[in-house]
Amino acid sequence: MGWTTTKKPVKKKFETFIQRLSENGVKILSRYNHKEIDNFESLLTTIPDFRSRLSAWKIQWSALLLRDKGENKIERELKGRFEIAESMSLNDYRETLPSLQEIRKAFDKLNGPL
Repeated sequence: MGWTTTKKPVKKKFETFIQRLSENGVKILSRYNHKEIDNFESLLTTIPDFRSRLSAWKIQWSALLLRDKGENKIERELKGRFEIAESMSLNDYRETLPSLQEIRKAFDKLNGPL
């Protein structure tokens, strides 16, 4: 996910762009010189751990209605998400919220002087 899976040509273009910004007086902040940014970027890597369950829960009611009215028109992957949502309890959903809240708090810390 993210930078570790980004292809070298894309990384090079991005690094060149950042270098040009810096040369033009733009202060570059990164995870290497700000612990808040490092924390936020690290938390972003946890999104795959809870994203599918969180989004499945949030769309389950409309998704189940859609499934019931036209199951043969829905992709298999989407049906799988519907099944995840249908199998979840309210507590299952609530268990995903602390991870999301932690990311939000880390993002809020970036709002202001670093």
